[in-house]
Amino acid sequence: MQEATKTSAFAVEKFLKGIDFPCTKNDLLDHAKKQNAPDSVIKTIQNMPDEEFSSANDVMKAFGKVSK
Repeated sequence: MQEATKTSAFAVEKFLKGIDFPCTKNDLLDHAKKQNAPDSVIKTIQNMPDEEFSSANDVMKAFGKVSK
């Protein structure tokens, strides 16, 4: 989880901008990779729960859990 603490919520939001909801963790990963997100953002998303996200708020809640 070390990498997650180095990634800000702003960075995660930046590289997920424009994604359509609802989406899965795999959708988040695919979108972030297409946006050329750095490894730290990709690793943070990989650490998130494998669930469906209904909104950006859901993604930020998951980010909060992995960034602790």
